[in-house]
Amino acid sequence: MEDEPFDLPVFVQLGAINEIRSVSSTQEAAECLLFRWPRGTGPKFATAIEACLAVLRGAEETFHARSAFEEAAKEVGILVVTKR
Repeated sequence: MEDEPFDLPVFVQLGAINEIRSVSSTQEAAECLLFRWPRGTGPKFATAIEACLAVLRGAEETFHARSAFEEAAKEVGILVVTKR
C-alpha cells in the first residue's frame, strides 16, 4: 500500500460548521470521500475514489489521487483555494 504524503495538502470545507480540513495523503482523501463527503456527488467523486484505491493498491502514483480529490472537491464547491 502506498500512502505517501501529497506534495501540497488539499484544503476542503466540510460539515455544518464549515470546518476546514487539510487533506495530506491518499488515505486521508479516501476517508474524507467515504465518510465526510457532502451529498450530491458527481462523476468526479467516483473518479476520485477509484484513483485513491489505485494508489493504495500501488497501481498509481500519489499525485493521481491528489489531483482527482481536488477535482472532486471543486465539483461540489468545497475546495478552499490557498495561495502557493
